[in-house]
Amino acid sequence: DVADSGHSLKVVANHLRRKGAKELKVCTIYLKPQSIFHPDFYAKTTRKWIIFPWERLEAVRLIARHFNSDRAKVSSVVSELRDSGLSSRLVRQLWSIFSYDGRD
Repeated sequence: DVADSGHSLKVVANHLRRKGAKELKVCTIYLKPQSIFHPDFYAKTTRKWIIFPWERLEAVRLIARHFNSDRAKVSSVVSELRDSGLSSRLVRQLWSIFSYDGRD
């Protein structure tokens, strides 16, 4: 999905080579400029924080847990989530799931 630090991709590529892979091509959707591993194919380079559709619930859960005790930061975080492309309705729904007391 993304070559962020590149460490995980490097470990996997090295493992596959040690196991005898004759040829290895790596493809990601995004490449971050700081990545130590450069995939053979990628769609776009970005410095932005990426939340993939399959990560929405987990991202909001972690953010809610971290900021639930500091209400001043909550509105800022909700605004950032909206700016990242999540709809206001989805942000409200996901936030309400986790912000009731900050527990899992």
